[in-house]
Amino acid sequence: MGFFSKKKSGGSSKKSNVGSKKLSRVLGDYQMPKFPAVAMKAMKLLRNDQTSLHDVAQVIMSDPGVSTSMLAMVNSAANAMKHPVNSVPQAAALLGRSQIESILVAVAVGRSLPSTSQYIEMRQFWRAAAHRAAIARGFAAKLHPTTQSTSYTAGLLQDMAVPILMESKKNAYANVFLEWQKGGGDISVAERDQFEWTHAEVAGWMCEEWNFPDSLVTAVTTHHGAHGDSNVADPAVLLVSLIRGPEDAEGIEALVEHAVSSYNMSSDECMAVVARGFEQGDETAQLFR
Repeated sequence: MGFFSKKKSGGSSKKSNVGSKKLSRVLGDYQMPKFPAVAMKAMKLLRNDQTSLHDVAQVIMSDPGVSTSMLAMVNSAANAMKHPVNSVPQAAALLGRSQIESILVAVAVGRSLPSTSQYIEMRQFWRAAAHRAAIARGFAAKLHPTTQSTSYTAGLLQDMAVPILMESKKNAYANVFLEWQKGGGDISVAERDQFEWTHAEVAGWMCEEWNFPDSLVTAVTTHHGAHGDSNVADPAVLLVSLIRGPEDAEGIEALVEHAVSSYNMSSDECMAVVARGFEQGDETAQLFR
């Protein structure tokens, strides 16, 4: 798995064109979902320090669906605001660029992915994703506090390619993924043997296609560990990749074991993070489908 590969410093190379071509080959005739135009425009503005957060908020508010969903997520237990936030401008002022972008990305992806699947129950898919997100932020708060926002979003979106691959590859991919959910092991090995790519790599190419921040692209692409000497996701993101589904006691046990042995955390401390993550995740999951 490469679970404890060393993280290299340095920026990302210009991979978007390469990733786009690889993504097209993987998806074939299946059309990549469109990312909400308002979210794209707001993300571009957020990366321009000369643009005020008020102007960013005005763009977000032009799409009532996106702005309403964002406010619901901002006010959820997962974000632990002390007082209710009543407007997007207020949220932007309180949270800042990085956290607003993370929440915007999460909401926009939720609106972009298929709402139904003949292979997986999407409510359960989002429940597991929300659990990973909240637990990842909990571990990030203890292990690397400055990346809590990225860890949360990466935990939520690390499996975002799965519904797309189910639709584009049908039974061929569904059989591999569902077998992993039942039996465990390293899904990356099974995917590479069958397809010569992994769902993590496909998710990374989707992130590049949608112009997500480099840190999020890296975290999503390498959430099962790195091959060779490339960058690798932060520990919190790696830990939650062990959770295969919303009721995965075996995955939680493995997560705790890794956290205790590798990061000097106590078992009780880990289980407290997990328990709070499950509680927060169940609330967040309601915001998606």
